[in-house]
Amino acid sequence: GGPGPPPVPIRLTVRMPPKSSDRSTGGGGAAATPLSATMRDALDRLATGVTELILTRHLWTRNDVRALADALKTNSSLTALTLSGNSVGDHGTRALAGALRANTTLVSLQVCDNKVGADGARALADVLKTTTTLMSLDLSDNKVGTVGAHMFAVALGH
Repeated sequence: GGPGPPPVPIRLTVRMPPKSSDRSTGGGGAAATPLSATMRDALDRLATGVTELILTRHLWTRNDVRALADALKTNSSLTALTLSGNSVGDHGTRALAGALRANTTLVSLQVCDNKVGADGARALADVLKTTTTLMSLDLSDNKVGTVGAHMFAVALGH
């Protein structure tokens, strides 16, 4: 007989509630703004090989989202990421889209209720044209509008 089927990886999920010490401004902030406590913890978790990360209802600065995007570029373990209700906006969505171009493991991304508009939708639609790993993208409760919906239709060949 052959070597048999590959082993099934252990699914490690980390759910991180907001910390009372998170006092950021939700997508704003200057470049010198320090990372929130929750984002520092999330980046530490990513470094441990977590496969699923759930980060909902945090008020993040641009620096927080940029740091997460930078970590995703080189992360080789995360397969599912939930970022619902974090006010990521178009700027943060563009940063995440840039990370998805380099990431080779993320299969599922939820960015529900994040104030994503047409610009963020355009960035994610462009990624969908070339990604070979991302299979599930949830953008519900955003403001992508008909322009954003059209971009996704074009990206998916419909």
